[in-house]
Amino acid sequence: MNALFYVFLSFLIYIAPSLISEVVIRCLSSEFSLKNSDLRPFISVSLSAVFFIPLLIMVTPGDEKSKKIDFLNLGKINSRISMKILLITLCLWTLSKYAGEFLNAKNEAAMLNATTLAGNTISMVTMFFAVCIAAPLFEECLFRGWLFKKLIYLNQHINVIISSAIFSLIHAQYEHISTFISIFLVGLFLGYIRLLSGNLSYSILAHGLYNFYSFCAICITPFLRV
Repeated sequence: MNALFYVFLSFLIYIAPSLISEVVIRCLSSEFSLKNSDLRPFISVSLSAVFFIPLLIMVTPGDEKSKKIDFLNLGKINSRISMKILLITLCLWTLSKYAGEFLNAKNEAAMLNATTLAGNTISMVTMFFAVCIAAPLFEECLFRGWLFKKLIYLNQHINVIISSAIFSLIHAQYEHISTFISIFLVGLFLGYIRLLSGNLSYSILAHGLYNFYSFCAICITPFLRV
């Protein structure tokens, strides 16, 4: 019962900043022409991360900043381990890309729309911040940080599976089951980095790198078609 409660609460913690960001964007849409903009989802993610920070601080146990950081297991990063994660993540991303092509997985509209932003500096910077910085921090701190520690009394493999399943389900902008399976597998990868290292910073790093490789692919694709 406690596990279900914390899973439900994690959804609420995720949804609340997202809803607030949508309200803000709706208010600004007419003034900044964001209503039908391909950039809108990335602005929403960035705003959600900003609104998420005070909420995370509020729900994380500890009276002091250092205790909250310790609870989330946000530790220092070792350069040698970071290089290994960089290479392993690149291998995983490449495998995922070619596996998708081999299985003829359908392209997501959200990803295709993102390619229209390539070439525009402001759009590229906004997308980079949202995809490579805001989303990894937001999602990892919540699902493999806060929720992971709340479910620490469970078998840790089950903990990784639960956090990965939720991580997959929150990506509601996608339409195809193959995409959700891919995200779930990436979630397992990130979860085991978190579990084996005992350091949330490494899963944030891996998540950011994985998204960065996708970001680079989106930026390069339009130029390859020329």
